[in-house]
Parts: sequence; C-alpha cells; structure tokens
Amino acid sequence: MKEISIEDFVALQNLVGKYQWLVDGGDSDGWASLWTEDGIFSGGATEPFAGHEALRKVPAWVKQGWGGGLRHHAGSLYMEYGSSTDEAVVHYYNLVTTWNEAPPKLFTFAVSEMRLVRRSGQWKIKSNTITSLAPPRALGETQ
Repeated sequence: MKEISIEDFVALQNLVGKYQWLVDGGDSDGWASLWTEDGIFSGGATEPFAGHEALRKVPAWVKQGWGGGLRHHAGSLYMEYGSSTDEAVVHYYNLVTTWNEAPPKLFTFAVSEMRLVRRSGQWKIKSNTITSLAPPRALGETQ
C-alpha cells in the first residue's frame, strides 16, 4: 500500500471530525452531504442506512433520541489508500458518551472502518461500518 500523503491525511481527519460534529449536532443535510449518493452506514443501528435520503435520518435520530447529549469522539486514526490514491480507508476507535445526565456515561466504544472515494477533488464517504466493542446502552437506560 502506498503511504497516504500529508494533504490527504489532514483532509480525511478533518472529514471524520466534521462527520462527528454534524451527526451530534443534528445537521441532517450537512451530514448526508459528506457521503456518496449510494453511501452506506452500518452497525451503528439495528438496520443499515443506505443512500442520502436514509442517511439524512441519522443525525435527527441521534439528536432527538438522546436529548442532544450524545457525543462521538474519534481516536487512533490509521489511514491507507485503497487500490488508487482516489480511494482511502480510515480505521478509528469511536468513543461515544452521553452528556444529558449527571454524571456523563459511556454509551459505547466501537471500531470504525470508513471507506472513502475522491470525487471532483473532494473526499466522500462510501461506507462506514461500526463494530461495537462495548454494548450500546438502550435509549433511556440510566446505568
């Protein structure tokens, strides 16, 4: 595999951060715009979300379901190109906490594999597959 360039590393890291800020903030249109038209988000809910219309539902679900208190944090990012320098895979740990109650609590800890493609000079998410390492807490669960 070819070493990822500094420019692409910075762009991809920024995209992952924006992805998390937009989903936590409930910005459905902004979040969906980060994806390809046929993008697929799987593993973060009981059913996968495929395509922009379905993906638009995720931020509202996150914000409403946890009273605006769910927060995602990406860490230990590792990136590599795919079959060309217009394809990339970003591996990261995803720590998710709830802040709508005291004290804040761990919601889940997951491994994420995000596959991206460069389209017209911009990186877009093709898929993001989430594998929970700690079982997610149910909506409304306090312990």
